[in-house]
Amino acid sequence: MAAQDDEVPLNAIRAFVIVAREGSVTRAASSLGTTQSSVSRYLSVLRDYLDADLIERRGRRSHLTEFRRLFANALSEPLETVGFTAKRMRRRATAGTNRIVVLAHHYRLCFLASDSKSASVLC
Repeated sequence: MAAQDDEVPLNAIRAFVIVAREGSVTRAASSLGTTQSSVSRYLSVLRDYLDADLIERRGRRSHLTEFRRLFANALSEPLETVGFTAKRMRRRATAGTNRIVVLAHHYRLCFLASDSKSASVLC
């Protein structure tokens, strides 16, 4: 969870994106391999950080307002890119040192992944 008030709670953002995708806290918890209460706590942390409600619950389903849906959609692709890049770097079986440089420009994130033998840019 966020250690300081100004620290962006990335785990909470990830949980929010999964809840938005799955449509329920229960399915999000299963997807994340954690408990419902843990996901609910992350949502609470993010709600406090943003000072705004994120999800409207109607029975067992969780619904997002249009603004929150846009927020979740804007976050999901960069999170997937970070996950993809991390998995790719983990699979590299080279003896060289791996390095990732993150470039953010006008709502676009690019990752430069390199080692002593090669480099690739992921946007």
